[in-house]
Amino acid sequence: MAGFLLTAVVLPVLGVIVVARFDGLDKLSGKAGKRFAFISTVLIYLSIGPGLGIPRAASVPFEMAVSPYLPNDANRTLWMVLYSALFFLVALWLCLNPGKLVQRIGKVLTPSLLILLVLLFISFVTKGNVNVAPALDSYQSSAFLKGFTEGSDYSSPQAVRVLN
Repeated sequence: MAGFLLTAVVLPVLGVIVVARFDGLDKLSGKAGKRFAFISTVLIYLSIGPGLGIPRAASVPFEMAVSPYLPNDANRTLWMVLYSALFFLVALWLCLNPGKLVQRIGKVLTPSLLILLVLLFISFVTKGNVNVAPALDSYQSSAFLKGFTEGSDYSSPQAVRVLN
């Protein structure tokens, strides 16, 4: 957990602090030259948004919430495309009018989360047992290094089997 927190929380916060102290990414990278500043800034923005963040925003919830429940013979690519389209259409609808974002999310999300929490609590009280799954082999031998280099890999086949 310490390695994961270091790479997922501490290092990004330090990056934000450094960029803020230089008054922006363009001024920070500009120390190496104008051309480098432009190219590196474009590459950073492309990798954060379309390269990593946007695809991950749809693929992780699909792999965690939809994929385990699909039949074995299901066309996962087709389901991923359909899920992604629906996911991003809902995101677009929520963001088209930013003034109503909190109101729209609050009307649906808050009651849904409260109902799910109550159901989870009732389910645990009535049927719950305290069986904690053992750590994956790689985390048993070198947990800090694994957490530092890969973070929590909940999308691996072993983790999905453990979580289910």
